[in-house]
Amino acid sequence: MSGVYVSDAKYDQRYRPDIPPSAAELLVAQANRDAPARRLIDLGTGTGQVVRALAPHFPEVIAVGPDAEMIAEARRVHEPAPGGEVRYVVARAGQFRPPAAWRPDLVTVCRAFHWMDQAAVLAWLADAVSPTGCVGG
Repeated sequence: MSGVYVSDAKYDQRYRPDIPPSAAELLVAQANRDAPARRLIDLGTGTGQVVRALAPHFPEVIAVGPDAEMIAEARRVHEPAPGGEVRYVVARAGQFRPPAAWRPDLVTVCRAFHWMDQAAVLAWLADAVSPTGCVGG
C-alpha cells in the first residue's frame, strides 16, 4: 500500500473525542461578541468536531480541510445540528482564502496546525482576521 493515501474519516469521527465544552466556551468568549455577524473559520476541520461545538455561536462558519472524505463526514454529521450557516471547503489551509471582505472574528486551528505550512497560514491570517478577532486552537 506504499504511496496510496487512504482517508481515516470514519475512524476519526468515531474515535477522536469532541473538544471539551470548557474549551468551546473559552474560544467563544475570545471572539468579538460585538460583531454584527460573528464569523468563524475552522482550519483543518477534519470531521468537524470544532464546528459542531462552535457553530451554534456563529451565524457564519467556514470549515476548511484538505481531505474530501473528512469534509464529507463533517457535513454528514453536522447537517442535523443547530447553528449558523456552515460552508465546507476542501483546501489546504495555506492555500485557502475566504471570500472578499469576509473577515472572521475567530479562526480555530485545533489539532491540525502541525500539519500546515505554518508560516503561510499565519501570514494570511495576520491580514484576514477582523481587527477585534483572534486565532485560537
